Amino acid sequence: MAPAKPIKIVRLKSALKKFRSDYDYVLQSMAKYGLDLKIASQDLRQNYDIVMTAVTNNGLALEFASDELKNDPKIVWAAVSQAIPLKESVLQYASETLRSNRELVVAGKASPLSCLSKGLSTDRDIVLISCTFDGNNLR
Repeated sequence: MAPAKPIKIVRLKSALKKFRSDYDYVLQSMAKYGLDLKIASQDLRQNYDIVMTAVTNNGLALEFASDELKNDPKIVWAAVSQAIPLKESVLQYASETLRSNRELVVAGKASPLSCLSKGLSTDRDIVLISCTFDGNNLR
């Protein structure tokens, strides 16, 4: 019997619908196209490995993760660590609890103050860090 022909990984939006819930296919796709997490099946958006792969590729994929994983410090840390300073903050997609985590906020650097918990958005050191990366963060 001849070995199975490997499937070429394409963006999920271009793939047949059946592949959007195929664990192996989606996992490989997330390594290249993290934001395609948006169209992965609901079950796979709740899967730790799928989401970790997606946010490692593109931190903004956190937006499409399940609420449970948006509250997972390792997932959020990976998303924040991967992201370069952007106009859109990765932290805005994290749970309220994690937006109160000083270490994550400092790692998020350019997070607009509106994305942070009330306590941290008035913290002098956090404000200085945020504005050092983007002066518009005071808005």
